[in-house]
Amino acid sequence: MQKDKTELLERISNIKSELTERMQLDKTELLERISDVKSELIERMQLDKTELTERMQKDKTELMERISDVKAELTERMQLDKTELTERMQTDKTELIEKISNVKSELTERISNFKSDLTRQIYIVGLIQFLAIIASLIGILNFMR
Repeated sequence: MQKDKTELLERISNIKSELTERMQLDKTELLERISDVKSELIERMQLDKTELTERMQKDKTELMERISDVKAELTERMQLDKTELTERMQTDKTELIEKISNVKSELTERISNFKSDLTRQIYIVGLIQFLAIIASLIGILNFMR
């Protein structure tokens, strides 16, 4: 029995040694795998970072070009609108000047006609007064005779 016990202890010791050795090998292997995976992940991250940086730079460049195009387009539209408004203002100004000139001519003509009518009426009133004075004088002379 002692022999079996010793044999069992020896087996257990051997198994323990084997397991310890296997564990050490597995640990080493796992550490190596972890290191490899870590290196691979770092490399992938670096590649992804580089790719993302390139994409961002490309997108930034595209956006800057779009912004520049929109700015140029808006500037052009504003210039066209400004030119159109300037032309409209000039046309409106010319039309207003013509209308003012026409109204001025019309008013001048009306004032001139009014002056003529007023002068004529003053002369007619003066003539009527003159005739009334003469008629009064004739009436007085006839009465005195």
